Amino acid sequence: MMHESLKKVRVSDRRAFIDARLNRTFTKMQLSARSIRASRTAQSAAHQGLCPPTVARSRPHRLPPVQASTAVVEAPVLQQAADTTLQHLPLILEQLQQDEQPCQLLPGNFFDEFQLGETLGQGSYGTVRACTHVPSGKQYAVKILSKRKGNEERSEIIMREVRLWAQLSQHASIAQLFGAYEDANNIFLVQELLTGGDLQGLLDSQGTLCEADAAAALRGVLSALAACHAADVCYGDVKPANFMLASMWPSIAHVLDPAKPKGDMRLRAVDFGCAQFCPDGCSLVQGLSGTPVYMAPEVITDHCHSISMDVWAAGVMLYQMLTGQFPFWDTDMAGLGRIHPRQILKDVQSGTVLLDVAACANLSADARDLIAKMLVKDPEQRITAAQALQHPWLQQQQQQ
Repeated sequence: MMHESLKKVRVSDRRAFIDARLNRTFTKMQLSARSIRASRTAQSAAHQGLCPPTVARSRPHRLPPVQASTAVVEAPVLQQAADTTLQHLPLILEQLQQDEQPCQLLPGNFFDEFQLGETLGQGSYGTVRACTHVPSGKQYAVKILSKRKGNEERSEIIMREVRLWAQLSQHASIAQLFGAYEDANNIFLVQELLTGGDLQGLLDSQGTLCEADAAAALRGVLSALAACHAADVCYGDVKPANFMLASMWPSIAHVLDPAKPKGDMRLRAVDFGCAQFCPDGCSLVQGLSGTPVYMAPEVITDHCHSISMDVWAAGVMLYQMLTGQFPFWDTDMAGLGRIHPRQILKDVQSGTVLLDVAACANLSADARDLIAKMLVKDPEQRITAAQALQHPWLQQQQQQ
């Protein structure tokens, strides 16, 4: 069965598209309006470094910034301003840089501090919901993960996700993780609320992106990956559904009047559930992990999870954003949906990237070159995320 995120809906009627975007945006505006009003009254206390009494008793721990590679010119790891409202949430993550160290969460009652809101997403292992920090009125998202699924104990798997995400959450292209709570059945990961929807939803509504917009999206993706790779972390499941827009894009003004600017496309990586620490370049994982159409050949053949596999998947995403198709199949989404996943894996291993099909007819030479470099079968010869950020196509599109 094809992954749910690969189902495509094309919107040909502009009015239907505008109505859908506006309805979606107004809902999000209502969601955040109460937060804006409440946060104004809480700002003075927050700036003095005050925190709710219950949180203050929970042994606060500030997360260290990630050290970026000097080669990442386009994606410096920025120390974002600490969120003064939730900076003291109980993230008990001693010695984050040493992955072998045990990581513990304090038992705590999430519901003493937060009120749950609407459901934002649903997955196999948990739910993402909006939530309000009751003392401040500020709004966040919370990922609620069950510690057990059937007979499977998942606490350590979740804690691996927390450890890796916590190391990287100060980066501008990675969703901020503010804290975590634990009760008998669940772990609650409090993160920033991203109101623009995911990149997959954008592709579902628009079909394809022009080269300038695809470059802006890819820059955000590569920026996040470069930060992960500088910390020896393989993200592990690069796909449009795992990159969220920080705010609505295109802007409401542009949707109503295409002559108005679209605004900045600010992407954040979310969901570190498949991330692996790869200090030696490759982490061997039993079985396959990820979404078949984005899997790199070495993952399928050797079950080797390395930072190079992330670049491959980003290359597949670039091809998808520009053409509405995937690199090894000259077919639309409906046609791809009829291909068995096992055949998809075989095609990825043995196929040739299709750059001479009709869908690629209008691609610039530089766009084709970057796709080809990101989809090199040999991971040792594949371009890195940091190198891809320096590619002429991304540089030229940024200057336009």
